[in-house]
This record gives sequence, C-alpha cells and structure tokens, in this order.
Amino acid sequence: MVEIACGIVPSFEGQGYAAEAATALVGFAFASGKVQLVRARTSPVANPSTRILAECGFRHAGTVVDPDDGVVWRWERGP
Repeated sequence: MVEIACGIVPSFEGQGYAAEAATALVGFAFASGKVQLVRARTSPVANPSTRILAECGFRHAGTVVDPDDGVVWRWERGP
C-alpha cells in the first residue's frame, strides 16, 4: 500500500495538473508490481480533490482520524 498526495499553487488550480499528477502517481505505483492498493486522504467535504480522486477511479473508503489533520476522508484504489 502507498499513499499519494498533491497540492497545486492557487494560480494554477483548475488547469488539470492535479488530475494529471494523481493519474501519473497511481500508474507509477501499480507499474512497480509491488503495490496492490493506493490510498489518499481529503478534507471530509466534497471539493475539487474528492472529484479528482473519483475521476481517477478511487472510491470513498470511510472516515478516519489523522493525528495531524483530524477527521479526514480516506480514498482507495486497487490495480
């Protein structure tokens, strides 16, 4: 299992960079042959990050408590 994350400078938001980065990270992880699950976390509200993850094939896997960020949504995707 690996976890991906990305952030985009506000002046570049909405240009597809986050979706492209997420797609590339997932592809790289599964191409290794060692990864069976990719996870990501988002704020616990619908937002551009949740939309991007859903479009990249992730499913909402529940709510978890992160020691630094508090309550977050967990997203998962298999190969």
